[in-house]
Amino acid sequence: MFEFSLGEKRVWVQTFGEADSLPVIYCFAGDELREQMSEIEALIAPAVARGICRPFALTAYSPVDWNRDFTPWPAPALSPKAESFAGDGAATLQWAQSTWLPEVQHRIPADSAARCLLGYSLGGLCALWMVHQCDAFSGCACCSGSLWYDGWADYMESHGIARPGSRVYLSLGKKKRNGREIPGWRRWETPQGIPTPGCKRTPMWRKPCWNGTTETTFMISRGAWQKRSCG
Repeated sequence: MFEFSLGEKRVWVQTFGEADSLPVIYCFAGDELREQMSEIEALIAPAVARGICRPFALTAYSPVDWNRDFTPWPAPALSPKAESFAGDGAATLQWAQSTWLPEVQHRIPADSAARCLLGYSLGGLCALWMVHQCDAFSGCACCSGSLWYDGWADYMESHGIARPGSRVYLSLGKKKRNGREIPGWRRWETPQGIPTPGCKRTPMWRKPCWNGTTETTFMISRGAWQKRSCG
């Protein structure tokens, strides 16, 4: 792992394996991800060494203000004692495109055609929003994303993913299954994971998934929302 400064931000990059061209995952997770890197490396490094996983790089930065940096537009607080959401995601996207991506590209043999975003909670929301806003990324992973965010359902109804062929991974953790539902949205009905006619698209609901577990994973590929796995 190596680090460098970009203005007031401290960026770190972790590579897994070596290659002439590395896919890069740009992460919205703050210091939390870095604190777990030893565990992550223990899982990924052996897979890369055995050829099960392609060599790639992870990068993230700190400090971050989750309610400001990872929200796409302003929204009210969830409770009287909580902070409101500032909605500075556009500034984060502009900084990523103008500064973060080019600097990482300069420092490692990054594959410009294989850039992905990864985020957790509000970071997951921000990652999913960004692949709708610009075509700089070939996909994203939205892990327990805050898809309850005010205005998100309307945004999804009126926007498509910017880059054709992009892939989007969505996951819902065990503690998130009792989270807020999106007003007007309901869960998928068919065992194959394909929405019934008129069923709006979301993985966020209050009940376990089809096989009775509480961990749900989906893949969006080429605009079609499909069930990928449960468990």
